[in-house]
Amino acid sequence: MEFEAGLCYTVFIRLLFFIFCLIRGFAMRFIDDVFISAIDDVETVIYSLKRGLPVFNIYLLCVGENVPSVIVSSYEYFSGERYKDMYVAGISSGKYNAYKIYAEAVKYALENKWDINNIGQNLIKESKL
Repeated sequence: MEFEAGLCYTVFIRLLFFIFCLIRGFAMRFIDDVFISAIDDVETVIYSLKRGLPVFNIYLLCVGENVPSVIVSSYEYFSGERYKDMYVAGISSGKYNAYKIYAEAVKYALENKWDINNIGQNLIKESKL
């Protein structure tokens, strides 16, 4: 009986969190070509993230025009409005793979002869073309 009560409580909390995300209109923004690493079901993960639902063990590479790039868990991304002006440039399963994605983004920037300090600005600008 305790298990059922705990499960109902968990479902209720997630439902409240989902409604909260819908009310505040916190939409996740992606660049056009997102770096992805070690995710089996990409469509389901992106579907959940676009609807404001954090996914266990999913880490995001967030880039902004005037802020440094960061790697955050999907739970942290939705926990406040700190990242609302940032774009998601990478999605990975696990933090180790998130660092690999960041390394790929840096490699991509070097191949395109971008200023290494403005990777986020250049990825966003390329996405808007």
